Amino acid sequence: MREPDFVDECYADKDLSLLKKLTLVIPTYNRNYYLSRCLWYHAHFPFGEIIVADSSPEEKKVVNRETVAKVREMFGANVRYLAYEPETEKYGGDIYRKWGDAVQHVETEYSQICTDKEFQIVTTLCKCIHYLESHLDYTVAGGGRYHLEFRQKRSYTLTSFAGTIVDKDGWKRLQQFISSSGFTLLSIHRSKKHKEIYLNMICNNQDDLRFGEVYLDLLDVIFGKIYNILDLAITYRDQLTFNQTNSFSQKNQESSSFRYQVIWAYPNSEFDSKWTDFKNGIRESLFQEFPDDLCDIEHNLEPLLQHWLNIRLTRPNPIRKPLRIIYQICPDSLKLFFQKVFIQRLNPKKYFPIDENNPEVKLICQIIETFQWV
Repeated sequence: MREPDFVDECYADKDLSLLKKLTLVIPTYNRNYYLSRCLWYHAHFPFGEIIVADSSPEEKKVVNRETVAKVREMFGANVRYLAYEPETEKYGGDIYRKWGDAVQHVETEYSQICTDKEFQIVTTLCKCIHYLESHLDYTVAGGGRYHLEFRQKRSYTLTSFAGTIVDKDGWKRLQQFISSSGFTLLSIHRSKKHKEIYLNMICNNQDDLRFGEVYLDLLDVIFGKIYNILDLAITYRDQLTFNQTNSFSQKNQESSSFRYQVIWAYPNSEFDSKWTDFKNGIRESLFQEFPDDLCDIEHNLEPLLQHWLNIRLTRPNPIRKPLRIIYQICPDSLKLFFQKVFIQRLNPKKYFPIDENNPEVKLICQIIETFQWV
């Protein structure tokens, strides 16, 4: 594939040397096409290292190893390939253990999880690293996360994320973070803390995808201050779309978000067990870091965490499922009306037009279109 002429032009006047202090960890499972374009894009830039954490079936691993070799040869990129057993656990606990093991291999000062559907905005990454360099009491830095959606016209949605969390007390940071309805899982981390957080997760029996995601977010806030650049995108994430040869349902099966049941569908016994491990792990982490707040934590932690699960993992509206069934069977002439009046009111999204003149967005859109459905 020929490199677009505007790549050098886009970054010719940018100092990207701070990227050498950052390792991107790219987890992948069974998605050769997504990994190909993700590596092709990020290999343009001088990251300290790119680590591919691959848990695909063996036939997919063969293709991914070839892709990594081609990227190394084409760009001279420092890409390390790590192979893991395919993901088989019912609740997805092996996913975050894979992420955590890959993070333990990081040798640079900073690390960041980058899913294989994401395209990082490197100028924003540099701003985040620069901030962490000059503010040693901050452990995580991030920015706006945008979802690209190709429908009738290109558009994007902005996902919610926390603002800057600055309190010196981790228990107060936790309360502020939960009230802001944000997340830190895919932000830039100081590698030392990043490794500690994943080890903490394993030691405290976090063995499922849903509770694990929330647990990792909360530990970030407990262990350090959080910086977010509210007006800059740090990543664009390609959303799953319809295509003639690759149906939406087929694509969904490859995403961990859809392959595993939502937390509210867990059997009661499983939910109770995992909930107990979750809240005990958070409690122990808080007690260890902030023993002066023991009484306040003991009294208020459980309702606070229950509230957080409801908003972070979106407790379902009881009327949403029957409405979606009605939508599926209603005539095409009524679908658009039904969607606008009912479904979008239950799950509102604000769409924005993509800036076609932005060179970074232009590069990302070209890569998506070139690799789409390979």
